[in-house]
Amino acid sequence: MMTSTIDLPTTTTTTHDHSTVYAAPGTSAGIVPLKTRYENFIGGAWLPQIGGDHREDLAPATGEPFAEYAHSTVPTRTDERANR
Repeated sequence: MMTSTIDLPTTTTTTHDHSTVYAAPGTSAGIVPLKTRYENFIGGAWLPQIGGDHREDLAPATGEPFAEYAHSTVPTRTDERANR
């Protein structure tokens, strides 16, 4: 078995530019407009789920919820007949 070694630098210099600060998602100052609730995006259209519920989507930076998304379940044959 062949083994290889990678030499890593012992010191790293990082420059951080804190001049760019974005507004929290879901706020009016955000750079991307967000809805508070999302359904399933299937075939280019937003469709309501047949079964399941909605769950919170959390902002990675804060852990705070900013929207809900559809958490769908697969319908059973009985469910499919009931929705006809």
